[in-house]
Amino acid sequence: MQRHVFLRVVEALDNHDEYFQMRVDATRRKGLSSLQKCIVAFCIFAYGSFVDSVDEYIRIVETIVVECLQRFVSSICAIFGDEYLGRPNNENTGRLQQMGVT
Repeated sequence: MQRHVFLRVVEALDNHDEYFQMRVDATRRKGLSSLQKCIVAFCIFAYGSFVDSVDEYIRIVETIVVECLQRFVSSICAIFGDEYLGRPNNENTGRLQQMGVT
């Protein structure tokens, strides 16, 4: 993925959902940035990584990674769904049926 496309996704998520914005906790420690949360999601989806494998790379516990993935997917669908996620046409449906996916 090209850098400007990735940064567009990160910025869109940051503007769409407060979850992706960096927050400061009660002890004044900074939380995860939108960039870190997006990198986790992309690593898992792009490389088929296990949820607990990104813990070593970005140091995020498994429960946060799962929540991040859920928020990532729902936000991506909400932001880019109308533009990029079209309804399947007859050709797409036929091709999927030939592949055995129903």
